[in-house]
Amino acid sequence: MKKPKPSPSHKKALNRKDLIRLGIIQEIALPEAIRIGQSAHLAIEKLLKGYLSKGELQKDDYCLRELEAITIEALGGLYEIASLQNDEKAAIGFVHALVRGICLFSDGIPFKVQQSGYRHPVFRKLAEKTSSWPGVLSVDHDQLEANKKIIALLRLGENAPLNFKQKQWTRKTVEVRVALNLLEHREYLLGRNKIIDPYDPEDGRYFYDDSKFKRLGPLTRANYAVWWKKFEPMFLGLYGKDFENHKDFSGYWCGDAYKEDVPGKPGQTCLVRNARALIRRDIKKRIQQAFRSIAPKSPPV
Repeated sequence: MKKPKPSPSHKKALNRKDLIRLGIIQEIALPEAIRIGQSAHLAIEKLLKGYLSKGELQKDDYCLRELEAITIEALGGLYEIASLQNDEKAAIGFVHALVRGICLFSDGIPFKVQQSGYRHPVFRKLAEKTSSWPGVLSVDHDQLEANKKIIALLRLGENAPLNFKQKQWTRKTVEVRVALNLLEHREYLLGRNKIIDPYDPEDGRYFYDDSKFKRLGPLTRANYAVWWKKFEPMFLGLYGKDFENHKDFSGYWCGDAYKEDVPGKPGQTCLVRNARALIRRDIKKRIQQAFRSIAPKSPPV
């Protein structure tokens, strides 16, 4: 009796026939693939010309959204082929496309007399408000030095909502992670508000009221303590009313500050009677300090 052939799932990578059979990709003849590629190229050209030909007041975001969508779809297609089929050519194409985008940004388009994105005010304004920027990872020391100059040239993070100018805070500190988590959760709730009708009897109860923070203004060294006070109910909602028992704060229970010697038993220690209260107090105190460390000195412009 013949042994059954192993199913494609047992192989290291599925081949093209397997992918087609499973419906992951569709069989497309080479002429059809070329036609699709040409259509995409023409669509990009048409959208770009259509956008640039319109007057400043008539420009429509539709063209920009379509150009962005086509670019993301193309990169996604290359990545999908590379990862699902273990295709080296697709992987090279994906990396080349990413690098090409970075090169266009850094060098500009000389024959169109376009300056480098590093010096263009529209990109610099964007970079000032964020802490990260697309670039090239490298072990080449010259490239590492070049990246430092690029960061300075872009003024990266100079006007960001968090502190990147003074002494750098670190996510290795649990209280900093908590503070950042609270800020991120607020942003999530604000994003969710966009798809919720506050007056709807069902959905309205999920609408997040952010008025208390709007009245405070942006987070700074001057108001960080008030920001933490306003965040406290959200903190209790995420970490529980007995937050001292949350795994993120387990290290507190091992701290010598909350222990005392056991009478009559040299070398043995136990928790002090009010350890829980002390730990709760110190957790809140250090989260407030974390808000101070991530807060910029002055509000973003």
